[in-house]
Amino acid sequence: LATHQQNGFEILKEQKLPIQSNLDMILHLPLYAGEWYHFSFVGDPSADKIKTTLFLEGYGDIVQDRIKVNRDSEFWTEFSFICPQTGMYELTLYQKCEISRPLSYLTIFKKEKPISVQEY
Repeated sequence: LATHQQNGFEILKEQKLPIQSNLDMILHLPLYAGEWYHFSFVGDPSADKIKTTLFLEGYGDIVQDRIKVNRDSEFWTEFSFICPQTGMYELTLYQKCEISRPLSYLTIFKKEKPISVQEY
């Protein structure tokens, strides 16, 4: 979190998610062309599989990240992108776990715009 903020990102959305095992959770997000976004999805340490997909109608999948969980180290996924087109995007999150309500946490950052200087 501190590293992202030091790199000029601000928190746009941060929440614990009421996700269920083996079911997609879809979030609708308004994203804007030219803005730089960073997504961090932390899954349950007991998960066997974690998947995230960012989709825009008419554009297709922008990001699709699947990881097979290594219980000793990784149970999260994160990615950055500069939004190509303004629109309502679908962020789909998925976890496969033995427990029905696995832990999950999502943070979405947005790069702060530089301060513009007016010419006189």
